[in-house]
Formats: sequence, C-alpha cells, structure tokens
Amino acid sequence: MKSSRLFNVIAQLEKKDIRNLNKFVRSPFHNQRQDVIQLFEFIIKVKDTNPLALKKENVFSFLYPTEKFNDRKMRHTMSFLFDTIRQYLTIEALNENEFSAKIMLAKSLRKRGMHREFEKLLADTQKQHQNQSLHNIAFHYHQYLLNLEQYEFDHQRKRQANNLQTLSNALSDFYIADILRQACIQRTHQSISKEKYHNDLLPQVLAFLDKKDLISKPAISIYYHSYMALVQQNGHDYFFLLKEDIIRFSQKFSTDELLDIYLLAINCCIRKHNQGQNHFLKEAFDLYRLGLDKNIFIRNGVLSKFTYNNIVVAGMGLNEIAWVKSFIEKYKSKLDSKQRENIYLYNLAIYYHRKPDYKKAMDLLLQVNFDDVLHNLDARRMLLKMYFELDEINALESLLDSFQTFLYRQKDIGYHKTNYLNLIAYTRKLIYLNPFDKKERIQLLEEIKNIDIVADKSWLIQQINSIH
Repeated sequence: MKSSRLFNVIAQLEKKDIRNLNKFVRSPFHNQRQDVIQLFEFIIKVKDTNPLALKKENVFSFLYPTEKFNDRKMRHTMSFLFDTIRQYLTIEALNENEFSAKIMLAKSLRKRGMHREFEKLLADTQKQHQNQSLHNIAFHYHQYLLNLEQYEFDHQRKRQANNLQTLSNALSDFYIADILRQACIQRTHQSISKEKYHNDLLPQVLAFLDKKDLISKPAISIYYHSYMALVQQNGHDYFFLLKEDIIRFSQKFSTDELLDIYLLAINCCIRKHNQGQNHFLKEAFDLYRLGLDKNIFIRNGVLSKFTYNNIVVAGMGLNEIAWVKSFIEKYKSKLDSKQRENIYLYNLAIYYHRKPDYKKAMDLLLQVNFDDVLHNLDARRMLLKMYFELDEINALESLLDSFQTFLYRQKDIGYHKTNYLNLIAYTRKLIYLNPFDKKERIQLLEEIKNIDIVADKSWLIQQINSIH
C-alpha cells in the first residue's frame, strides 16, 4: 500500500488536514462506510511508526478480520477513501478562494431559480470585488465570471443584457494578461532547457497592445514589461519599466505572485549580467534585498536554496562581504530542514572563496554532498579558479577533464553547458598562454571579450590583464 496513490496523498497532508479529515470522513454526507473511516484511522496510526503494517494483507485483516484476503475488495475500499480525500481537498481549495466560492454559489442560486438571493449575492460580490486591493490576473478572471453570471441571469429571464461590453472587456483583459504570463514562463524555461514552445497568439496580443491603452492595468503592464525585458537583447528601458511596476503595483498582487514576478525580473538581470552587462548584478541584488525586506522570498516558511545561493553570489560579486555573512547566518533557519546544513556549508564556501580564503573554502566544499546539478557545476567552477590562482596545475588539469566529462553527460541544463564548456576551453588556453608573447595575450583577451556565453568572463579577463 505504501506505493499506492492513496498513501502518497495521505503522507503529504499537513496536520491541519489530518484533523479536518478525521471529521470529514465521519460525515454521513460525504461517506457512509465504516470501513473507510477505519482505513483512514489505521493508515494515520501506523504510517510513521509501523510501515510493515501497511501491507495490503495486514490492512485487510484489520478491516475484515473474519474474511479471507480479497484484493479487489481492498482496492475498492482504498478507492472510496481516496475519493473522499479528493472531495475534502476540492472543498478546501474552494473555501480558500472567496470569489470562486461565491461565484459557484451564485451559479447554484441562479439554476435553482432563487432570483432574489442571486441578485443580492451578485451585487454584494461585485461591489466587494471592485473594492479589493488585488488587481492580478485572477481579478480579471473573476470579473469575467461575475459578468458572465449576470448575462446568464438576464438571458434566462428573457431580459436585455446590458453588460456585454463589460463582459467582453473582462475576458480580453484576463486573456491578454495570462497569455503574457505564459510567454514569460516559456521564455524563462527555454533558456535552461532544449524545449521549444509555440505561443501562436502572442504576436497578435503584442500587436493589439500597441494599439490599445491597456498597459495601465497592473496585471497586463507587469507581464508585458517582463516579456519585453526578457526577449530584447538591449531592453534596458523595459527592465526599468518592469522595476517601476514592481514598486508601484506591489499591493496589487498576492505574495506568491510577487515571488514569481520578482524572479522574472531577477532572471532578466542575471541574463544581462551573463552577457557582460555587469551593472545588472547590482539591479538583481537590489531586487533581492527589496524582496527580503518585504518577505517575498519566504514561501510556506521556507527560503529556496536557489534564492539563498543566488543572493550570496550576487552580494559577494558586489563586495558586500559583511552583509553576505550576516545574511548567510540570519536566513540559515529559513532553509528546508532536510537540506539546511548542506546548503549552509556550500554558501559559506562561496563566501570564503570570494573573500578570499581558499583553504577555508576548499575545506567546506569537501563537507558538502551535492544533490543538485547547478550547485555541482558551481562548486567545480570555484575549484577551477582556486586551483588556477594557487598555480596547482596538475590538480587543475585533472579537474578540467572531469568537469568536461560531467558536462557532456548532462542533458537539460540549457545555456549552462555552453557557459562552462567555454570556461574550460579558455582556462586551458590560459594555462598554455606564453606570458612573454604580448600579441598572443592581446589576441586571447579580444577573443574572450567578444564571446557572449562564457562563465566568469570578467575573471578570465582579469587573469590575462594580471600578466606582465
């Protein structure tokens, strides 16, 4: 049973859900089978203390002590419980979304002919909807659904509908904002994978926006500027418009949405920084600090290990040494408890590498167990730079060989593979560069300056410039 869908769902439930389900499965409205209640209680009791008891045969004996094991009956009971839990999760999701719940209630009242109750509820909900602070994509979607209910009600009563234009506008606003959001997600994902996406209606949406004054709407403005900043090679103006949007419209989006928006803006900065536009590192760092101040990056009490790492790298890149050390210690407790120590030690290694204290950094890296490809790549990159600067050429050449082999084995790392392969290639050229040949030095320097995709481009240039 431990490999069943039922167990996997129960294993991921929070304590609050377990408490609520204890009541839910006992409600005759949702479940009238005593064996389903007993099955739920049994799984909750033994799932953490006695996993062997969860063998189907053992569970069946508990539920039906006088019967011979019947796999079909066992699966049938499990299916009943699984469906009951899904009902609970559906109701919980609906209760968490106030407007969706009220729209569903309005639909139910309309279909039952409860006209006075419908009109009162719809009027109150529309007023509440217009007065809310959020003006995100969901705002336009709910606006569309509310207007749709009003239209259906008028149509049902053979009355002239007076909200057709409002209905059409709300649908257009929702559609345009969501098309732009999806385009941003696709563009970001394409940069780190080989997947190609086709958003056939996007050109029409962009052309439509050129003719209509819709950019003033927060959900449209923020995703339009995000997309344009992502796709345009020199889209500085669009990035700064996006930055203005984030500051101006922050109250118009939920915390979860703001996290995604901040990460979109930061991704723009990182890509531009990787292309040699170094001032964008400061822009990314400023967004990180602003997001930390507003508690944007903490989701369900946890700070992503990637965000933690990226903040450390950005801060050290800007020589914010004291701030970074304070950040590493302050936010350690916000990391996922299962990975906390590993991520903490890894970022301490980054701190000491950039400080620099190479011995301390190497000692820390030896204590880290890497379970993430990108962290593994970054650790190898740090070792590469330290070996080179310490003139440990034998260790460096061995690392370059293993690093290259590791990269060729990776599939879905997008531009990172090219970035690091180019770093390896130019590091090899640095090793064999004749320091007395000025022409060769200048040629290699120009070659590196002119390449767009290479990890640690500024470091490579610095190594050449340091040769006298």
